[in-house]
Amino acid sequence: MASPLLRTASRLLGGASLRSWLPSSAVPGIGGVGASAALSSTTTPPPPAPPSSSDLNALLYRARQRGFLELDILLGRWAEQHAAGLDAPGRAALADLLRAENPDLFAWLTGQASPPPEVAANPVFTSIAGGVTARLAASAAPRAAPGVAWKKGWDDKGMPMDGK
Repeated sequence: MASPLLRTASRLLGGASLRSWLPSSAVPGIGGVGASAALSSTTTPPPPAPPSSSDLNALLYRARQRGFLELDILLGRWAEQHAAGLDAPGRAALADLLRAENPDLFAWLTGQASPPPEVAANPVFTSIAGGVTARLAASAAPRAAPGVAWKKGWDDKGMPMDGK
């Protein structure tokens, strides 16, 4: 008795047998290979194919078009400069990072919150966060020490608060 899948395939193929369309090695139980033999095969799988240019384009698009302007700039610029040179594990790390939620990712990159261990260990994250930290240190005004209240630098009339 044919399985429902084979009956459906036969109907889709205009009454022709699925076995006539497929090579004997493609369907378990055909050509002397039983289902148990197909499942217990000890052959090694082929190596993964190198990432295609469409994968790279998808990563670049996801890095540039997040809907969060600051992250579009930070991630998009980094991806434009570095993504083409990433190997398969590097592209996987970038894809993992791009799955993070925008507010969390921005807080982690700017040092407003500590990233979870799996994000902190991501080599793409450490590269981007290192660049953000260096730019902030070079161009930002001195910040208050942790635990010290922020002091407003101007009063409501636009005059410096130190009375000068």
